[in-house]
Order: sequence, then structure tokens, then C-alpha cells
Amino acid sequence: HVKAAKTGLLDAFFEAYIPYEDAGMSFFDWVDNVYDPDALAASFIAQGWAVRLTDSILRRE
Repeated sequence: HVKAAKTGLLDAFFEAYIPYEDAGMSFFDWVDNVYDPDALAASFIAQGWAVRLTDSILRRE
């Protein structure tokens, strides 16, 4: 898993939930009522070097 590559979107997903967890919101309530997959995807930018590493060199993603 390379956080700076496309798989880093998963890290961003869980990092977006943390403040709501700290406030006492359940994960499923957050997914149903707060989580915006389009906004999260738009805010995440994979780094070119990491994408090349994972896609071309490691051929993992």
C-alpha cells in the first residue's frame, strides 16, 4: 500500500471519518449521512511518482 498512490484514497476515506468518530458518530451513520464520495475523490490527488511506482514498476494497482 502506497499512501501517495491511488490506494491513498482509502487512507483519505478513514481520515475523513476520524473527527466524526471523535464526536461520537458511528461509522455507518457517517457513511449514510455525511460521507460524500465525489467530494472525497475530488479532493484526493495521487502523486505521479507513486502512481508510476505502483502501476508500472510494481504492477500492483
